[in-house]
This record gives sequence, C-alpha cells and structure tokens, in this order.
Amino acid sequence: RYTQQIQQTKTFKRTVAALQLLEESLIKLEGSADTTKIAERHLDMAVELLKSEGFQDRQGIGNALQQLAQNLGQWHISTSNIKYWTHPFLGDKSNAKVSNYDKSRELKLPNDDALLALAEVFSNGFSEKQDDEDIFITCITCLLLCAPMRINEVLHFRTNPLHEEKDSTGNTQLYIAYWVPKNGCYVRKEIPAVMADHARESVRRLTIITEKSRQLAKYLERNSSLFYRHEDCPNVPDDQELTREQVVQALGFNSLGSAEAFILRHTKKYSTVGWTLSTLWPLVLTEHQQKNPFFPYQKNPRDTSSGKPLKMSESLMCFRYQQLSTANKTSPILLAPMNRDFYAKRLEDRLMPRGEKLVTMSFFKKHGYDGFELKSHQLRHFLNTLAQEAGVEIEAITKWSTRASVSQSRTYMHQD
Repeated sequence: RYTQQIQQTKTFKRTVAALQLLEESLIKLEGSADTTKIAERHLDMAVELLKSEGFQDRQGIGNALQQLAQNLGQWHISTSNIKYWTHPFLGDKSNAKVSNYDKSRELKLPNDDALLALAEVFSNGFSEKQDDEDIFITCITCLLLCAPMRINEVLHFRTNPLHEEKDSTGNTQLYIAYWVPKNGCYVRKEIPAVMADHARESVRRLTIITEKSRQLAKYLERNSSLFYRHEDCPNVPDDQELTREQVVQALGFNSLGSAEAFILRHTKKYSTVGWTLSTLWPLVLTEHQQKNPFFPYQKNPRDTSSGKPLKMSESLMCFRYQQLSTANKTSPILLAPMNRDFYAKRLEDRLMPRGEKLVTMSFFKKHGYDGFELKSHQLRHFLNTLAQEAGVEIEAITKWSTRASVSQSRTYMHQD
C-alpha cells in the first residue's frame, strides 16, 4: 500500500505474488508468517517456490521480492541484513532465456478456426445488418491483426487513428497512430498492405456505432441543466408532467418496471407519477456520475500509467451503457467507460452467474462456433511470429510492437 501510494503502477500483481510466496516460505520454515523474522533463507525459499509453481514472469516477481527485501531492511522491520539480497533471474536465467516454464506454442498463438470464425462474421457485415456487439468484436480483432498492440491501447484511438503517406518507392503506406501509455510516447505503426482496406472498414464501422455516444458525451461535457433530447425522448416542454409511458421513453427503458427501479434507487420510492423532464434530469446525472466516475475521461487522469487520456467525446471507443449487450436495450442517456473486459469476456468459453442463472457472453457460441476461445495477446504473438517468418529483422519487430528491448521480443517468437 505504501509503495502504490507513492507511485501507482500496473505491476502491483507481481508484488502480491511475491508476498504470497514469501508468506508460504515463512509458514514452511517457521510455522507462521511473521514479517519481522524474514531472513535470506525465506527469500531463497520463495524463489524455489516461484520456480516449482511455474510462474512465467520470474524476473518481474524476483524484482518485487528484491524490492520487498530492500524495504524491510531499510525500514528495520526485519533485523536480518536482507536489504542487499538479490534474486537469481538475471542473464541466462531471465525470462527471455528460460523456456522450462514457457507455455506451449499453441496456447500463445490464436486458434486458426477461431480466427476464421471471426473473419466470417466480419465478412458477413458487408451484406447484412449486424448488431453493435458483432461489429465491436470483429472490428477490434481486425485492428489487433493490423499491428501488434495491447488491448488497453485501443482506448487511446482517436475517432480516426489511420493516416496515409507515400513510402520511398511511391506506394501508399497506411499507419495506425495513437498514444502508447506503457511506453509514454505517440507512435505510428505500419499496417501491412493486405490488411489496409480491412483497417479502413473496421474504423468506418466502429465510427458509425459510436457516433451517438460521442454526441451524448459532448452534451454531458457542457453541464447543461436541460434533459438530453435523444431521438426517442418525448417531444414535450421540459416542465410538462409526463405520463408513465413518457417517463419510460425518456429514460430509455423497455418496461415500466425498469423505470420504477431506476427511480427507486435515487428517491427510495417507486412512483413514476408527477415527473417532468426537468425533474428527471438530476437523477440521470447522478446515475451517470456513478457509472462514469472519471468523466469526461474513461480512466483516472491521475493514473500516471494511463498516459494522456482522451475525453470520451474524442475517442473512437465511446460507448453507451448496455450498448454491447444482446439482451438489454442501449441506454440513450448513460455512457459506459470501456475496459479490456468488453473484449476479453466475449471471447471466453465460460459460464458466469447472473442472479440465479448461469449465462455466457461467448461471441463464438452466439454464432454457432462452440468451444472456441481467443485472447487479445495471442494476436500480438501471432503478428510477431508472422513477421519473423517473413524475414523482418527483430529490431524492426521490436519497434513495431513498441517493446522496450530485443530480448523481450524473443519471448514472442513462436516459429515452428
């Protein structure tokens, strides 16, 4: 807690893992987890447990253990001389050099049939109307296949992240340009010619389904005291009393029960009588603030690891509440900050509790492709491997992937 208060990071899970390993080693050697008794033998035991448990990020967790030892020693929490203890995962024993605990090639690369299924649904979008969920999943996948990216980076796409220039031979080169928060820099990534038209089509489709969301975001940014006049809003004066049906219509629900539940949350009463657009709007703003605590941003702007946040009105990834749900109606008055789960949970093959039911969000099952799964990071491995097989130099792949070092890139190569 102390170190995260000083500088919030996204790697705190490594520290948690280090603490768990250290606790287990204390219990094994001492019978109890007393922090004041930590000595080098407990740190060494934690390293052995780290190896036997098959953790992938041995170097990162080792660094976290080393930092813990340094802090415990400097602050005199431990009486042992542990502040100079170092972990062994360096050089030839680093993550990049050790394959004993590496997952198989098949797990790191996407399933071919899963990719073909996504491609087929994307292709269907040229000839038939698709819901927003299908457009989101297939178009994000397409963009992740245009250049090696991390799923959280799509939050930094402006309304048109694509740019064209002529290369040295006079051919048109398409780029995808955005801020990379992990590296703290603005990048332009080359898109292979075979994917260029697909990238343009993906951005076009995403722009269409998010346009109304950006209009709502712009309106909310103005802090207007008047009700947002969405396309289904009753065409009545702001101070005119609404019928029950008009209350449901204004709030964007499918049923009177949903409108009553909304009003109950904010007033402790079910009544949908006596409301006007003017008296409903403060309730909407309260609900919006609860669902969007960092508005006009999607992420906390004080989080140093998030880079330069875009306002929702500037972002290609701007969505309304329930917009990607196949079972619920899209809210015309509430926004929903996007996160990686929007994509990840829809490409998993698992059941999740919803009240008394178990439901699945699987995109694949929805389209009759049972048993498939896909993870966004597999697409990053996939592009790196394709580039390697095509003879691209590892230095170019490292730059294309916005990775810190060539040694890191080697862990992404899975050439058979």
